[in-house]
Amino acid sequence: MPRASVVTIFISLLGSTLAAAQRCRGFASLQTRPIQLFASGLFGQDSRSLGAGLVVGGGGGFGELKLGGIDVDPWGSASSFTLGGGAGYQVPLNGGGTAQLCPTAEVQFARGPNDINGTGIDYRETDVSVGVAVGVLATGPARKVEVVPTGSITFTNASSNFTGAAAPLSGSQMFGVVGLGVGFVFGQEVSVTPSVSHGFGVSGTSTTLGIRVAFAFGGARTPAMGSSRGTSCAGLASTDSAVYDTTQVTERATLRSASEPWYPPIQRDLAIEGRVIVDLVVGSDGAPDQSSVRIVRNVDPAIDHEAVRWIGSASYWPACRDGRPVRARVAQPVDFCAFGCRRGKS
Repeated sequence: MPRASVVTIFISLLGSTLAAAQRCRGFASLQTRPIQLFASGLFGQDSRSLGAGLVVGGGGGFGELKLGGIDVDPWGSASSFTLGGGAGYQVPLNGGGTAQLCPTAEVQFARGPNDINGTGIDYRETDVSVGVAVGVLATGPARKVEVVPTGSITFTNASSNFTGAAAPLSGSQMFGVVGLGVGFVFGQEVSVTPSVSHGFGVSGTSTTLGIRVAFAFGGARTPAMGSSRGTSCAGLASTDSAVYDTTQVTERATLRSASEPWYPPIQRDLAIEGRVIVDLVVGSDGAPDQSSVRIVRNVDPAIDHEAVRWIGSASYWPACRDGRPVRARVAQPVDFCAFGCRRGKS
């Protein structure tokens, strides 16, 4: 029956794509990159959907516009064009900002299939949805790839309309969708999120697999930090695997380049500020040893988290001992100033 088939497809579609942005849905945060372009695919038992769209927002609110198409196998070459938009707001669930909740709302329109199976009947549908999603950062702040498991539940009212050869027929139906996913965020600019969803409240639904790839753009370019003047042994080979402290080297390791640390918006608004000191080992090639990173002076859980993450973006000029680069321990200050830090403090 056409009505049952269309509802089944839209249950899968909405369950996997409802206002999908921010960390609560396994994507890169919009705080520093406020624009995302995405492409998505959904694959059910007898159907598939492909779409693309645009997301804009900030650390809290976000909005999405998307378009796509749905192919339904039982109807041969019949397809439906979809257009939708949604909005949501991201709310932290803990002080460190590693768990996020997003209430969302969306409106979506479907046009087609037309002339279903040669009957002259055309199909239209309008869906209004509300839902909530939760995402939790499962990896440590020093990791270059974030892993974010997510879960969501959505409730939708679908209003359908059949027109054409037969007398017009309209109706509406309520249903829900539960979804699970895992987001992989690479450098806060690229995210890949596979997902699985299943509908309830209407018969004939099947489990749907989905994938979404998003690319983040925009935002102010963060100024570079560090020094262009290298240590005298930079670039030389070294076979010394020992770790030295600052009193055992002839030249200390110095910061070569890094972006400005990202300031958590809630802490900035509350004027929570201070200097985090991070202890780490810098390799003979100038790369930070991520496994050695630890905080020796803390400020706030969310700020501490971002300080450790910042270390992962930094590079150093190596320490020198007897004219050769060596592994050396560094105490790196990272400053967070609500009203701006004096240049060169971090």
